[in-house]
Amino acid sequence: MGDAVKIRSLSGSDAPGCDAVIASLPYHFGNERGIADCARDVRTHEGLIARIGDDVVGFLTFASRGPSTEITWMAVRADQRRSGIGTQLIRRLEGDLRGRGARFLFVLTLGPSVPDDEEDG
Repeated sequence: MGDAVKIRSLSGSDAPGCDAVIASLPYHFGNERGIADCARDVRTHEGLIARIGDDVVGFLTFASRGPSTEITWMAVRADQRRSGIGTQLIRRLEGDLRGRGARFLFVLTLGPSVPDDEEDG
């Protein structure tokens, strides 16, 4: 448990690890089309990966359009959630984007019309 989280750019060889992260979150990734779309994007879009040792514990993908960047997918492995990994991914992305001159970072989420019945556990 003392291993540090390392964040780096996403590469094609990280895709199976990202797939495993998605598989650990069936509540969030229970839709087959969404799983396929995410799997495609981790193989084709820019992104960041979080690792502890050799294990992928989180990732995000993004798409830049002019001065704006959208986070298209983000996930942290179920057993690592609420440990700050998502925050580290976002902070790294913010720093990288500042260096590119980006001005806006956004993410689209589900609205209040979509029920959220997940129980914390």
